[in-house]
This record gives sequence, C-alpha cells and structure tokens, in this order.
Amino acid sequence: MAPSFRSNKRLGQEETALLLKSSRKCLANLLELSTREGSRYTWDLESDEASVSVYRVRRSKKLASKWSNMFTKAAPAPAEPIMYCAVTQVSGSLEEVVDLFHGNMNDSSEMKSLHKQLHPHLLDMQVLKTLEAPTEYNPMHSVQLLWQAYSMAPSALFRPRDFCLLQAQDEFVSSTGRRGWARSLQSFASPAYPSLEVPHGGYVRGSIYGSGHLFTESATPGCIDVVAVMCMDPKSNMPSWTQCMNIKRHVNNLHVLHDILHDRRMNAEGFLGDLDLVPKASVASCYVCRKAFHLLSRKIHCRKCGVVVCSKCTQERNATLDKQGHTKLDVCIVCCDTAKYRPSTSGASDRGSVQSGIKARFSNLRSPMQSPVGSSPSSTTMSSLSSQRSDNRFAKTPTRPSSARSQQATYFGMNPKHGTRVVLVH
Repeated sequence: MAPSFRSNKRLGQEETALLLKSSRKCLANLLELSTREGSRYTWDLESDEASVSVYRVRRSKKLASKWSNMFTKAAPAPAEPIMYCAVTQVSGSLEEVVDLFHGNMNDSSEMKSLHKQLHPHLLDMQVLKTLEAPTEYNPMHSVQLLWQAYSMAPSALFRPRDFCLLQAQDEFVSSTGRRGWARSLQSFASPAYPSLEVPHGGYVRGSIYGSGHLFTESATPGCIDVVAVMCMDPKSNMPSWTQCMNIKRHVNNLHVLHDILHDRRMNAEGFLGDLDLVPKASVASCYVCRKAFHLLSRKIHCRKCGVVVCSKCTQERNATLDKQGHTKLDVCIVCCDTAKYRPSTSGASDRGSVQSGIKARFSNLRSPMQSPVGSSPSSTTMSSLSSQRSDNRFAKTPTRPSSARSQQATYFGMNPKHGTRVVLVH
C-alpha cells in the first residue's frame, strides 16, 4: 500500500514557489531534446524491437559538467548520468493523449492502472499534492507532486526504489509549427515527504532527472511522434549494468501506448448489446473472410458491428462497461483496424510505414539526437481486407476533436503566471 507521509512540516509558500519555478525549467530542458542542432546529447542505438527504437546517451565528462545547471539544489545531478530514450509513433491526437493523463489525475486507482501498463515494474504510486490544476483557459497544463515505487531487477538482490517527483505538463509549438505536449519528471527533496527506507517496506529513495514524455503531432496526419526519456539514479551500490537494465526497461514498454489509446478509442464509441447482434443460426460463413462454418467452427459476435466472424478474424480487446467493469470483448479485425488508424487525406498508414519515418530521423547515430518531427514517411494503404470491405457498419472511426484551441498556435507557458513564453528553435 502507498505510504501515508507523516511529518510536522508542510510545504510552505516559498517552497511551493520554488517547485513551480523548477517545473518550468524542467519542461524547457525536456523540450530541448526535440531541437535538431545545438543539443547537448549524443545518442547511440541500443535496440530496435516491437516498433520502439531505444537509444542511450553517450557518457562524457563534458556532458556531466553541463548537467549541474539543469537541476535544483534539492536533487543534484549524478556525476555520470545514465540516460535512455525510446522513440515510437502512435495513431491518435494530442487531445487523446492529454485526456489519457489528465483524465485520471484525480483518481489514484485509475492513474496507477495507467502507469502500471506503461511500467509493469511499478509497485505503487499516489498523488501527493496538486500545485496547479488544468483550467478552462489552459486545459493542458498541470503541476503535481507524485510518489512512485518501482521494483529493481533482479529483485532478489536489490530493494525497491521510491521517488518523490515533480511532474509538470504543458503544451508547446515546435519551430516547424506542429503542436506538442510535454510531461516532465524531476525528483525533489522536501522535509514534508521524508525517506521511507525504515520501517515502511525498506524503500531506498532514488532520484530521477530530466525525464518524461514528448508528444508531437507528426507529419503523418492522424499520428503522434512519441519520445520517452529516463535518467535514473537508484542510489546505493548498484553495478552499472543493473542500472542500465532498470533504466532501459522503464522506456522499453512504450509500444503499449498504441494499444492503450486504441482501447480507449473503442470504449468511447461504445459496444453493442445482445439484442443488437446478428443471430448466429442465420449465418453460414464468416462475414470477414467468407470461410464457411463447419461442425467444429466457433461462431463469434463482433461487439462493435454485430456480425458473426470466425476465431481467426477476431481479437479480444480491453473494455470498460458500466455493470461489468473492466472486461474483454470480441471485436472483428476490420473494426479493430478502423479504430486503430485515423483517416487521412492521403490514405491510412500502416505501422511499418510509420516506423520507417522515425528510423530515418535517427539514422545518424553518431550525431546529436534529431527532432521527433520531420519529413513524413511515405503513406501506404491499410490491409487489403479493410480497404476492400467498405461497409458503412465499419465506418466507426472517431473524428478528430475539433476546437478553437486546435486551430491556433499555442506556445508553452502562455499563461502569464507561468512566465516567459518558450518556443523551440532549431
């Protein structure tokens, strides 16, 4: 269970003001990762699996000396930081991403469930305090204090680590004019949230520096470029190879974001009830592949369009229903593909084409990290199955949210109380 921090001290006005000032600095430092030139980071490719490319920052004394200017005195930077970055691209919009994180910010159980999917080694977490909540004027901005605990691999040798984190979230506009949303994480130290090493489960208080997520509208319509950055200092005596393993696995699971957004999109559209389904007895063949059913065939209802399909043409998807709660429902592959890829004027892109565009931007592995936004990958059609079957029942893809905010260029920190506006420059 998450601990109850008991301390005679509380966050004062000066400490709160310092944290808010630090949150803006951490966001600006995270945004620097998306600049093409002048970056202080040089990245080397570590792995390229499951549509996620993982890079590691090249260690150097010059790099370590520059890090001292990025952090507050409460959480000094390590002498030789170990930093990993994961890059992928998902189908969706910035509004969907913001709703994914902001929609759960007041529900600890839902927030924990989301972070557990992104980081399976998460043990527990809770919101310590909300310093700035989203407003009608600035719905994409928030600043919170979080507590998180993670297991360390191998768990038989190392105790779990916990972190007190300053989380800042806000939107920005790149120099190319594309909208983005950043989520930065930075450790902080305060007497109000003391170490829980003894006797609360034996957590070792670690530190996280200059980490978070960058979501930027891609040149491919209906897609988002995602960059996840993690720099962790687990403290105590831990070999460098175990540190690298634990930091890398923190970003290696980024591909699940695609499935999370996909499932949320399908849930938003709703599912059919039993009375809306086509009777199985009246169907002799699979509606998708047209293969005839035989004695041993299993007839399955698609809960999105109501037709009867075979087991090869269906997938189990995560669903949240009013009465059943979290469950799994059968959905045909055509409805899955329709909800997975957003429509564009040039045709839908398959995931392989999407990844080729990202790899091209990171092809020069011996030079500073490139921007997650750039030239668009070539657009291809979806599978022949979904292109051939254009029945209106499958045309259930949600339209991209349209609002006055999405029509205008909004800069990071436009709220006057946030200070100077920050625009990315190349």
